[in-house]
Amino acid sequence: MAVIQNGFVQLGFSRFPAEFKATRLGGILFASKDQLKACAAAGAGKILLSGDRALEVVFDEFSDDWPYLRFKLT
Repeated sequence: MAVIQNGFVQLGFSRFPAEFKATRLGGILFASKDQLKACAAAGAGKILLSGDRALEVVFDEFSDDWPYLRFKLT
């Protein structure tokens, strides 16, 4: 069972704090709508964890109907 965790999303040289829930295959990202749109537009990025760990992810398309964005692990 996955729990909601805190981390930073890195898109190129920019980064912002976000909450996410991840499983072995993918997960969902919680952030502001503008940040979620930026993630979907970038297509891929990293979720930075504590220490030097990071999850490389590919983001799905953004939908105004959902307050989150789905991603898949690469």
